[in-house]
Amino acid sequence: MRLLGRTYLDARLVADDQIQLSRRGTELWARAPASIAGLLEVRGVGIVRLDALEEARLRLILDLSDAADVPRMPEAATCTIDGVDLPLYPCAPFDASAPDKVALLVRALDEDILRS
Repeated sequence: MRLLGRTYLDARLVADDQIQLSRRGTELWARAPASIAGLLEVRGVGIVRLDALEEARLRLILDLSDAADVPRMPEAATCTIDGVDLPLYPCAPFDASAPDKVALLVRALDEDILRS
């Protein structure tokens, strides 16, 4: 939800809480189960309906962790799902800078800005 409010990221909802994955060649694609498509649970507000993408290609995995467990300089890591290797990054989701770090990671996918 923190990413959705940042217009410069052009982030869109795909699914909340559950996803369905499908493999297409060497790619993984995510979509929401039909019963929850376009719905987002917002603590203290309830269920809200948002425009959502029907599906999105999965390109990286964030390992949501406590800030104390996120190394300053993490080693390169991958996560394999259904035979597809994806970059894996630790992320402390409640850090103020978390959305900006995610934006950098997404940019790195297309622009190769990471040195590791």
